[in-house]
This record gives sequence, structure tokens and C-alpha cells, in this order.
Amino acid sequence: MSYQTNSVILLGSPQRTEALKRLENAPDGIEVVFREPVKKRSKEANSYAWAGVIADYVTYGWVQGKQFPAAAWHAYLKEKFLPDQPEEGYTLAGYVKWVELPSGELKCVGSTTMLTVKGFARYIEECIAYGASELGIRFSVKS
Repeated sequence: MSYQTNSVILLGSPQRTEALKRLENAPDGIEVVFREPVKKRSKEANSYAWAGVIADYVTYGWVQGKQFPAAAWHAYLKEKFLPDQPEEGYTLAGYVKWVELPSGELKCVGSTTMLTVKGFARYIEECIAYGASELGIRFSVKS
């Protein structure tokens, strides 16, 4: 049997009353989950990544005497630091990082837009830590 998924965000007494009503009327076999709501990252966080972190990679990130454009750094950092598998609390429903091509090769199709606030924060921290420790980048933004 299939049940529709729905939720109640507890903001006060009316929502608690509604949640209790649903719980009392729920049939046996229903799963009840309590968790903080999963939030997508903000536009400000996206700007922070592009205008701050990735811009610093473009300006200060040298590899074997070469510099790379933002799109190259973005693709590289996604392959390196996006989670390989969905992670509760860190990725949104439907998250996929890799697809297998007919050749058998894996292609990174993961997107930072599929990270939660917590997941995006971890991703940015990993990008900054790597750039600082491996490439000597002094980031103009604070993590």
C-alpha cells in the first residue's frame, strides 16, 4: 500500500495540534520521522562561492604553471568534493553525482544546487581547505 508523504512544520500550538491529530488517526505501518527541515542553499551562498571562493581559485590557483577559468575550477571542485552518494541532511532528494556513459566511463553530473545548506557549507569548507593547503591560496573570503 502506498501513502502520500506530507509534513507539518512545528511553529506553535496550532501545528502541534495538527501533528497530534494526524498521528492519532494514522494507520498502523506508517513511519513517523522527526527532523529539522531540509533547506536549499541561498542565493547569497551561491554568490559567496562564485564571487569569492572560485574567483580566488581563478586568480591565485596555479597548477603546473597554469591558471584555469572559473568553469574549469567549478567542474574540478565538484568532481573532487561533491558527495559520491546521497547523504541525509547534506543532499536533496534526487541527488546524483555520477552517471555511467555507454563507454563505461563515469561522468560527473552532480550539481551544488542539490546540496542542502549544511551540505553546501561542508562543500565550500572542503574547497577552501584544499585550495589553502594544496595550492597555497589565501582566500579573500572567510569560511
